[in-house]
Amino acid sequence: MDLQPNRSFTKNDLESVLLDEAAEPMALPFSLLENITNNFSYKQEIGRGGFAVVYMGMLENRAVAVKRLSHTYKYESEFLREVECLMKVKHKNVVRFLGYCSDTQGHVGSYDGKFVMVDMQERLLCFEYLPKGSLDNFIKDPSGGLDWKTRYQIIKGICEGLHYLHRINIMHLDLKPSNILMDDDMIPKITDFGLSRSLEEMQTRVLATKMFGTMGYLAPEFTSNVITHKFDLYSLGIIIMEILTGAKEHPVVENVLKSWDNWPELSQGNPHYEQIRVCAEIGIECINFDPTMRPDCMSHIMDRLAETERTKVLPAQYSRGALQVHPLELRLPFKPNKPISCLFHLTNKTEEHVAFRLQNKGGSWMDYLGELLTHGIVPPMSTYTLMVTTREMEELPRETETGLILQTGVTGNHIRAFRQYEECVQFFERVAELGDELNEVALKVVCDPHEETTSKTIPLLGITSYLCCLDAHPAEPWIIIGDSYGLVQIWNYGTQSIGSSSEVSAAAVFSSKIVVRKQWVLAGDTAGYIHIYDYGAEPKKIWSLKTSTLFHITSLAIHPTKPYLLSSANNIIELWDWDNGWKCIQTFKGHSRYVRQVAFNPRDPDNFVSASGDNTVKVWNLDSPESSYTLAGHSREVTCLDFFTHNDQLYLITGSNDRTAKIWNMQERMCIHTIEDLTSPFTCVISLPDRPYLVTGSEDGLVRFWSSSNYRLERIFDIGILQYSSESLREVRALQYLMESNRIAIGHWNRVSIIDISDEEALVTKGQH
Repeated sequence: MDLQPNRSFTKNDLESVLLDEAAEPMALPFSLLENITNNFSYKQEIGRGGFAVVYMGMLENRAVAVKRLSHTYKYESEFLREVECLMKVKHKNVVRFLGYCSDTQGHVGSYDGKFVMVDMQERLLCFEYLPKGSLDNFIKDPSGGLDWKTRYQIIKGICEGLHYLHRINIMHLDLKPSNILMDDDMIPKITDFGLSRSLEEMQTRVLATKMFGTMGYLAPEFTSNVITHKFDLYSLGIIIMEILTGAKEHPVVENVLKSWDNWPELSQGNPHYEQIRVCAEIGIECINFDPTMRPDCMSHIMDRLAETERTKVLPAQYSRGALQVHPLELRLPFKPNKPISCLFHLTNKTEEHVAFRLQNKGGSWMDYLGELLTHGIVPPMSTYTLMVTTREMEELPRETETGLILQTGVTGNHIRAFRQYEECVQFFERVAELGDELNEVALKVVCDPHEETTSKTIPLLGITSYLCCLDAHPAEPWIIIGDSYGLVQIWNYGTQSIGSSSEVSAAAVFSSKIVVRKQWVLAGDTAGYIHIYDYGAEPKKIWSLKTSTLFHITSLAIHPTKPYLLSSANNIIELWDWDNGWKCIQTFKGHSRYVRQVAFNPRDPDNFVSASGDNTVKVWNLDSPESSYTLAGHSREVTCLDFFTHNDQLYLITGSNDRTAKIWNMQERMCIHTIEDLTSPFTCVISLPDRPYLVTGSEDGLVRFWSSSNYRLERIFDIGILQYSSESLREVRALQYLMESNRIAIGHWNRVSIIDISDEEALVTKGQH
């Protein structure tokens, strides 16, 4: 950093920098800052703190703010750290930094009866000037002060500024209303980076020797001296609650809403009411004393705020049993002879289970709505995402619009899924007979040839068999599909085409795995063979490996560093060394029934786990044929498992036919939480390493997103599997996370769907219709 100023720099030069938004901060001469503040006159003082005094600096036509640091000999490192942070920052919700001064001035003073020259360090910072002052001048309860639109603008602006800082690895650490300045349009701008820390890339925490901050806004974990971005989230939560209520209280959401009931611009049918609710929820979550219970990151907060702006709220929105619906108009982009899909979302903001059913209002092309989930139950505080799909149409229908009616009601004690549509009909008839409240929302469906969308459906041409397994390439847009006819296909979901197709076996391919470092595809069949193929330019068979059993190869796992393949069939697990001629170097026995899945421990890959039909999970070491220990607790077979981390701690999630999933602390060797879904057995589970979700598939065809911190259900996704098909056809057979593209691949019996989880939009569905 060049701290040497241009001594000829003038007021006009500084004013030019102020007017040029693209100008970079620069070193400023002390004489200039002394001049524009009238020798740091007390009359131009506009702020004072423990470490600095802020003055108004007068230019020819504009004003700037000059921050003069006190006791600079004590805080040289803090000054350099603040300048380092400020040099990186440029955002509409952060006060603009214009320049700095690091100078030494000679002062004559008396010492021991003599006049001596003393060098005085001067450290100053120069910013844009915001005449409205700080946010604490505007914090009042809902009965006075700012209207809701302005308050929401301030909340959103602060969040956007903090989101930007965290994205560039800066933690503010002193966020409070007096450090948020308001411009003429009441746009908030974060200031005062004196305590901020700039982290290295991939660094998530800092160990501080001293802790500073403002009590009341300082996160309670400050006593640990370990700093993370959750510090800023706590301060943000306090500020949000002050903007909502005028006080630093920790109220419940409903009390916040009541405080706004008498505000004339709001009613429960006004969309602002939902924004207040969401802001209150965010504020209360942020001020949780347990940092792990706060939102995972600012991106999640921004997504929740954006959702309130996208969503249209109906007058009946907050009557009992109502769901938030988005969007209210479903637009399907017509294309000849192509099935088209779009999504809509039902959000339950209550603590009750809410049932829904969709009924059509008729129309000339209503019969083309081929796969429509007509009923279901939305659990508390979660979102249910549905897909509407048309059958193929040769030409645009004469009537391009039709309608749907969404009917909802509280389920009471009925919280398991409806087994048949008739059961759903009987439920709504019973609710009506008892006089309980039912809600109806009208939805419009429009078939539009000009509409653009990312939702596409592609027929699975030439394949009529059942999907048995799938895997995904970590870097290429490839999905490897194994089916009941012994075929292995590589599907390029980027070009939406089959890259290669190989008949590897006369038996069904029950498990598949890609080995990137060898360019291999491995396929385990139902006759006990593992087939190895090179997936290069011209796929070719390398080897067929016969295992010790003639049973289904139920699972394959690749060691991350060693040339090892782990396979399971019946109740036997075998370890193969491909550098040693595919020799079996270890056999593991201990389960009394078949093994469903095996997986290496990501932190210690010389250990692995296995899920079995004997209701247990076993933990093994590669050096021993006997298991190290057993995790027991499920009452029926364990069908799936995956490792995940939270707060640097390793956990295991297991799913079972007993309709529960269990979270195991691998260090303590114990179950710490049980997810009781109560609706359908779990069939598969994956963790998302870079996102705070655990994703499960089940026999009812639904994919569920669970929080990896508090294990609460947050979202249900249904791609529209026919309601009248058998459970074996509806079930989710496989899940794969496509981390490079933020997508999840979902395998059902005759299709693979790709959903983009950055906005939960369904991109591609490959399968029969």
